[in-house]
Amino acid sequence: MAKHEQVVAEELKNQQLAQDAEKEVRSIAQARAAYEQLMDEIRGYCQQAKELREQAAELQQ
Repeated sequence: MAKHEQVVAEELKNQQLAQDAEKEVRSIAQARAAYEQLMDEIRGYCQQAKELREQAAELQQ
């Protein structure tokens, strides 16, 4: 019976490790999505700044 208990304990440990890994993957995916959203926002601000610089250059001429 001790062997069976050892096998069950090992299986529970493996399940816990798998769950932890899944949580980590979800966390990484969420962080990646947040990063991409921020980068899109930054790109938009950069484009807006470029357009404003071009407008300022035209007005100075």
